[in-house]
Amino acid sequence: MIRTEGIVVSATLVAIVNDEDGATLFSDDMVDRVVRGDTDWASYQIDIPALPSAESVTVAVLVIGPGTAWFDDLELEAVADKNGTPSEEWLDYVEQAVDVLEDRYVASDRVDWEDLRAFARESASHAVTQNDAHSVVAAVIARLDDSHATFVRRPPDMAESEDPELPAVRPVRVVERSDRLRFVTAPGIEGDPLSEASTEYVDGAHEAIAAADSEQVCGWIVDLRESGGGTMWPVLAALGPILGTGELGYFIARDPDEKAVWFYRDSKAGMQMESDELVRAGSTKDAPELHNPQTPVAVLVSEDTASAGEAVAVAFIGRDRTRLFGQPTFGHASVNGTVPMPDGAMLVFPVAYAVDRNGVRHFPAISPDVEVEEDQVEVTAEEWLLGLDECAD
Repeated sequence: MIRTEGIVVSATLVAIVNDEDGATLFSDDMVDRVVRGDTDWASYQIDIPALPSAESVTVAVLVIGPGTAWFDDLELEAVADKNGTPSEEWLDYVEQAVDVLEDRYVASDRVDWEDLRAFARESASHAVTQNDAHSVVAAVIARLDDSHATFVRRPPDMAESEDPELPAVRPVRVVERSDRLRFVTAPGIEGDPLSEASTEYVDGAHEAIAAADSEQVCGWIVDLRESGGGTMWPVLAALGPILGTGELGYFIARDPDEKAVWFYRDSKAGMQMESDELVRAGSTKDAPELHNPQTPVAVLVSEDTASAGEAVAVAFIGRDRTRLFGQPTFGHASVNGTVPMPDGAMLVFPVAYAVDRNGVRHFPAISPDVEVEEDQVEVTAEEWLLGLDECAD
């Protein structure tokens, strides 16, 4: 039972199943059915499949963001032996999910599909209901060992998702670190990259960069440690004057001919697939041009740099006189695809790698050029920039 008051992001139950070696066999944090806002007491359920190699089950509660949640009356009930006869329909359902993953998962070559299919068949042999089948597919997803992949048991309520309550947009901030250095913090942004809020984000960044730039600037520090997901395009457009004009990177599927090119030009960011060009974010006015477009750049990353933030970090890799500092990123440096199942559930998993402008693939995480502890990353980046010829007196 869960009751909530003022929950902005989510309140959920969590269930994790591990084998004797500690490997995760199944996990469910109700990501597709979170509780938010003000709610009265209601019952919520996680269905765990009957996994032959399960050794332990961890049950927890999770609250993300502001608000308060109350949890009570937790019950654990074994139901696999009394639900009835396993259904051929749900056995086929699980097989179909495995087929889709083997065919389209971008890191398919890392998976022992024979072993995974055997696991799926054994687990699905106990599936009697739709919930049983869903839990088995979630367990199959967990075996990919890829936190960017998930199984959505029910599609979002379109009436609720037409006008979602998104976190407030945090603007790009630019400060003078010294007479010669400028420090740019680029938070992540969610929602439609072509929305008015996204355009204001880009406009504000360009204004701040233009105001901070001068002939004396010999280095930029770009902080992506607050870029934890959302949409990459407004951030690319916002940082375009520093990134530079042209091709910034790629999304490349398992078939290398399936490629989307990221670009920044004419104050806009987007992607090009073959002859089709798609602008995804931009400014309402001409972007500023730096006094020195080749100014060196230090990019700061951490485990909090995730998904869209990782794509932006990849866009900087290969830029001349640019180096990444910090800790390895979260591990979502890929683009997800969504494949619907016959009952409306959805498989969500990486279908393309993030590839830098030199053609180097980064998956699942990005390792910085200089790995340094969090409390030393800014100092180390400054020392590198100030040691370059551009900053010599």
